[in-house]
Amino acid sequence: MTELQNKTYTINIGIDDFKRMATSHTLFVDKTSFISTLLGSGYHVTLIRRPRRWGKTLKMTMLQYFQKIITC
Repeated sequence: MTELQNKTYTINIGIDDFKRMATSHTLFVDKTSFISTLLGSGYHVTLIRRPRRWGKTLKMTMLQYFQKIITC
């Protein structure tokens, strides 16, 4: 844990590609639990309403990469 605390991280604002965000040396909040919530809801259509810069596109690319892993 101290190894992670001593490193310097940057927080990039505006990156909307999950793969690029996850493989870079930037700090981001893990929102992968969103996938189970979304897929477990049972709805055919889900409206995601959030303010600007709230990570909507990043979550959708995360879901896109998840779907590619499942279908391969």
